[in-house]
Amino acid sequence: MRKIENIFTGLRIVGAFIMPFLIVADIPRLIPFISYILFALTDIVDGFISRRRKSVENNSNSSGDILDPVADKMLFISSLITLIYVQKIPLFASVIITLREIFILGLRAIAERYKIHIKSSTLAKLKTFMGNVAVSAYILRDEYFGISAKTVGDFSIILCFILSIISGAEYITFFQKEKRKISN
Repeated sequence: MRKIENIFTGLRIVGAFIMPFLIVADIPRLIPFISYILFALTDIVDGFISRRRKSVENNSNSSGDILDPVADKMLFISSLITLIYVQKIPLFASVIITLREIFILGLRAIAERYKIHIKSSTLAKLKTFMGNVAVSAYILRDEYFGISAKTVGDFSIILCFILSIISGAEYITFFQKEKRKISN
């Protein structure tokens, strides 16, 4: 039986392929903005359903558990790279954030070989939130209610950058500590 959580994860993967087209299309900015938010919200929905069903505790090595962070990163990175292409956003921060995302996926894969399960930390969840705020704001581009969407995006991407570095170091430290426990 296919879990409903995996459907929401699949929607983020589909969104990763759709969002670049929506971002570059000559359509009202509200369409890609709302689409991105809806795709990003599927992470919250599938997490809620997983916790409610207690599937995370009962089956921590399910395909959904592996694909969920991949889907998150696919949606975020495909949108961020497209935004780098279509407008001026902080390139250095965006590149470091993207490299961190790929590195953490690799670290998690290595950790699983040692039977170490690295759960998302609170800082990493906040990083994801700030990254999603940044992408959403950059998609809007303009000023709304006297607030510049680009300024909100710039502020959010810098916070995402800082949280990426800190949470990345947190994951590395956790992995090294757990690996030492296994070695002893």
